Amino acid sequence: MISYVQRYIDLGFVIHPCCPAEHYCQSPGKIPYDPYHGRHMSGWQTHGQFSLEQWQEWIDLDSSINIGFLCGAPSDLLCLDIDEDEGMKVLEKFDIPWRDTWQYRTGRGLRVLFRHRGSGPTGLLTADNHSVEVLGDGRQSILPPSVHPNGSSYEWVMGNSPKDCGLSSETGWADRIGGQNGELDDLSLEDTDWRAVLDRPPAPGARNETLVKVAGHLLAPGGMAPKEAEFWLSLYNSHCLPEPIGGRELSAILRSVAKMEQRTRDTGEREIRRIMAEYGVKWDDAKTMWEGMQ
Repeated sequence: MISYVQRYIDLGFVIHPCCPAEHYCQSPGKIPYDPYHGRHMSGWQTHGQFSLEQWQEWIDLDSSINIGFLCGAPSDLLCLDIDEDEGMKVLEKFDIPWRDTWQYRTGRGLRVLFRHRGSGPTGLLTADNHSVEVLGDGRQSILPPSVHPNGSSYEWVMGNSPKDCGLSSETGWADRIGGQNGELDDLSLEDTDWRAVLDRPPAPGARNETLVKVAGHLLAPGGMAPKEAEFWLSLYNSHCLPEPIGGRELSAILRSVAKMEQRTRDTGEREIRRIMAEYGVKWDDAKTMWEGMQ
């Protein structure tokens, strides 16, 4: 594995260890990990490049760790997360030149990489009832030869690995991402003036981004059930937007946002339980500690 680590550092990936595929957590193999202490890594979104010597120590401690990298500005990379065959239709719809850049297979999908200098947007590309997630600033992805929880290995696509082809920098499509600049990490946005958002039409080109924000607010913890949220989002779409989107595309946005919200809640619950076990505190105290770390 150390040869992969060296290669990724040379290529400019800002990398970190992730928990093993057989880890006890609810997202084994996918969460940044501290092998020294055998627990998930805190503050991973802002770490620098770890040395090769430190990586060797980690591998000596636990050879089953996976390799992850920081998307967005740290690595100057945008990563497309494609979990289903229908995601290819989204790439074609947005005319994304994905065939001639780096790609690797995961346990159930595909990751496609693009060079993007500076701040990297995070959000969704939605078309024809399907969505592709764009991983930019504040997000991470797992790299080959890591092991997926289903037992398969991440692997570079033949002909699209760093040794086989160049890395495309054609990212004009990134301007069309809904829910940009990390807003998917906290879609509830409780400090937002929602009356003002709903009273004024979205800026030109910001229709889908506004729908993502509203969907996140409706589905936030303590919010509405999915069916109720779908009703109100449809009402907002049809009565408040100058150019409403189609029902299938609206449903796709709602499903993608619901998936992101569930992922955020699951991560929070896992970390709260970890704090409970580590510090011997009750749920409410552990929750307060977790919220203070955000």
